[in-house]
Parts: sequence; structure tokens; C-alpha cells
Amino acid sequence: MLADPKAELKRLIQMIPLPLERWGTGPSKPIDLLVKEINEGEAQLGIVRYVWKVRIRITCKRKKKWLLLVESKEFKDGHVTVSRTMSSSEKMKQGKGERPLQCAVRAVAEELGIKRVPQKSFKPLADGKPEFEVGESKSYPGILNYTRVFNFAWEMPHRYFKKFYVEQLPHRTSVFSWKDAPKRVLQVPRAKKTRKTKEKP
Repeated sequence: MLADPKAELKRLIQMIPLPLERWGTGPSKPIDLLVKEINEGEAQLGIVRYVWKVRIRITCKRKKKWLLLVESKEFKDGHVTVSRTMSSSEKMKQGKGERPLQCAVRAVAEELGIKRVPQKSFKPLADGKPEFEVGESKSYPGILNYTRVFNFAWEMPHRYFKKFYVEQLPHRTSVFSWKDAPKRVLQVPRAKKTRKTKEKP
């Protein structure tokens, strides 16, 4: 039990954009009752991390063979900590109004060092509809993650091709390299076309 639960709870709640001025008015309950519910085991409060993310499937055709770019290794403190086979991805700055295509351009620039890629060169997958992922955060254990993922495909022009790419950050270094692309990866779903029907007289 907290020494001053009301003050501590109010401090935590004020970090979240909630309409506290409406608590305890009309049909809503005051914060004191929420403290009581928590102390008596009737309710629990947790932290949910909301993340909007862009995932990019990057391919390139070399000598009549399609290749897929993946984040193959991640280094921390000089040691390989993770070996991945995932696509390039980047968290959207949705709080600053960033849109999915803008994030895709930024991801390619920051992770691969390729700048000023036209937005129109990214093809949305699944008709541009996002996927939803819910589960415990791997980055912050104990916190629930609610992630909205926008998927794109990008065919890299030959002029940008390198055998590998390195992204260096203060806390980690990521290495991106190529592997043979499975056939299913090369299929880009198209938006379904609806037929117009003529009205009968």
C-alpha cells in the first residue's frame, strides 16, 4: 500500500492526457474511490505502451535473382545479442503528426542512409490497412504493447545497392544484409476493384 496513495496516483495520472476536471462530477467517480478500489484489490492499474509502426519489405533484383533485405545482426557492447530475419521497421512519431509514408521515407534514410526516396515508390500492402499486435513488450518487460503496423514494399533501385548496411546508434548497432527472397515475398496484394453495375430502368 502506498504511503500517500491519492497523491502518488494523481501524480501518475497527470502524466497521461486524461480529463481529470470531469472526475467526481455528474455520473463519474472521484479519484478517492479509485484509490480505494486499488487498495482493496477490486481494481488494478497497468501501463499500456501504444506504438504506431511502419514495416518495410525491401527487395532488389540482381542478376535475374530477387533478394530480400533483413536486419541480420544486432550488436550491443561489442557482442552479437540478436540475430534477426525481420524487415526494416521504424516507429512512427504519431504524436508529432507523422504519417505512415513519411515514416517509411525516414526509416530508409536513418537505417540505410538512403535519403530523399520518393513516397510514391513505396507500395502499401494489405490495401494499406494496418495490422494490430497486442502482447508484452520485449523492450520493456511487464508493459503491455498495443502496436498498429503499416506494411509497405519497396523495390530498391540498383544505384543504392550495397552488400550490407550498418546503422549505428548510441545503444546498439544494426547490420542489414541480403538473402534470397521467397516467392511469396514478391507478391504485392492489389486493392480489390469493384464493378459498377448499371441500374435497370
